[in-house]
Amino acid sequence: MTDIPDLPIVPLPGYEGWADAYEWGGALDKQFPGQDADEFAYACGYNDTGPAQNREITDFVMAQRGENDGADWIWHVTFADATRWIAQGGCDYTGWDCMSDLTWTLAND
Repeated sequence: MTDIPDLPIVPLPGYEGWADAYEWGGALDKQFPGQDADEFAYACGYNDTGPAQNREITDFVMAQRGENDGADWIWHVTFADATRWIAQGGCDYTGWDCMSDLTWTLAND
């Protein structure tokens, strides 16, 4: 997994934080409709990696729609500082939980 420098993680270490992931997912879905942003929020929340809610995302595109026990979800995320990242993750039939993963790769220009 690629570390994201100076990027705080979502403070959701487990089940007790799910309300925050759902709230963030709903807000992202409104900002970026049709991009499965809620799935991205759940993936970040459970895997304890990714941008904090106060980190400004300026562009967000789902490159591949995933499915449980199937293909990974892939999102292209651009932050206010113009850095572009690829977030890729997958989960099992129960969703984003202990059998899920999310990795970050700095996008090459």
